This record gives sequence, structure tokens and C-alpha cells, in this order.
Amino acid sequence: MNVKITSPIEGYDGRTVFGPLSVEFKGGVATTDEVSAPLRSYLQTKGYTLTDEDAVPVPPYPQGEVTEKWSGKELDAYAAERGIDLTGATKKADKVARIGEAAAATVPTGSTGEAVAVTEGQPATPETAEAEAEAAASDDGTSSETPEV
Repeated sequence: MNVKITSPIEGYDGRTVFGPLSVEFKGGVATTDEVSAPLRSYLQTKGYTLTDEDAVPVPPYPQGEVTEKWSGKELDAYAAERGIDLTGATKKADKVARIGEAAAATVPTGSTGEAVAVTEGQPATPETAEAEAEAAASDDGTSSETPEV
């Protein structure tokens, strides 16, 4: 795991030794492979900031379907990340409804960027989108098939 250590002295350049750990600061920042829990606690009490750079960011809301069980802050974060305007929605039920409306207004598009018809129970896939786009493009009123004689 890669750990970024930010010095409490802004812009500090130099080597610093913390017990068994020796790091080189450049511009107030050093990186190292690992920092033990006791050393991490000590550094934080001295004003250093430690960031695990390999950590996967966790979204500030639950995964899955948006429900009224989510907190107001979780709903706000979900909407903000997706650009959904919640102005005037003060109750959780209103926020959930607004988020649902925004999701319903999103129209799936094919590879050509044109809207794709989606029948209920049938998800839009790249294959169905391309097939529909090709059908629409070749629908010029003529048939490429040879008529039966």
C-alpha cells in the first residue's frame, strides 16, 4: 500500500526519520510503502496528514436502488454526483421522487447517438441499439431482397 505523508510545515524539503521509517519530503510531501498503526497515530498527533493512495474511494451513499431509507445527506450526494437538481425538495420522499424522475428522463442511445426504443422488460443493449440504428438507416422504402417470381 502506498501512503502519502503531508508535512505540517508547508513546502518542507528534507529527509526525516520516524523510528524505523525514513522518508524524503519534497514540497511538503513524502510517500512510503507502509506506515504502522502506532506510527500513523503519532504522526497525526504531530499535524501530519496521511493518505492511503491505493484506497478505492467509497461513494458517500449506499449502493443499489435509491430509497427513503437513505439519509438526506446520502440522497444529496447521489443527486449532486449525477447533476440532479433537488432545489425545493426538502423531504426525503420528494428527493427520492426527483431522483426517480431524472432517471426516467434519461433516454438510452445507440452508437449513433440517436434515441433507442426500449420495450418494457427488454433492456437496451449495444447490440439492439446498433440493430435498430441500422434498420432505421436502411429503411428507404426499397428492399434489397429479390422478389419472388
